[in-house]
Amino acid sequence: MSADLPLAEIVNGVFALAVLGLGARLNNKVNRVRDDAAATRYQVENNHIDEHGNPINLREEADGRHSENSEKLDSLARNLDRVRDSVARIWERTDRHTDQIHELELTQPRAPNKGAAHEHDSH
Repeated sequence: MSADLPLAEIVNGVFALAVLGLGARLNNKVNRVRDDAAATRYQVENNHIDEHGNPINLREEADGRHSENSEKLDSLARNLDRVRDSVARIWERTDRHTDQIHELELTQPRAPNKGAAHEHDSH
């Protein structure tokens, strides 16, 4: 039986070394996961605070900004509609004035063609 004792100690020693090696590898992986989680937390953690030093809920802040931007876009769209209407009125007036100028030009006597007079004089 004494021969079995060293073999049992060797098996236990090998098993302990295997467990220690596996534990070290597992510990390294856990440390990497912990570091990655800390880096992720830093990236997504809400560090915005209000004027009283209280944290601001990131979703509420985003919703507020969305609402504010939506109101600004609506205002811009209304202003753009007004500009479009103004340009359309200017375009209509310009068309009417162009038509009136053309009608006036048709009622005016034609000026003699200077080039034709010079040709006539040279013959």
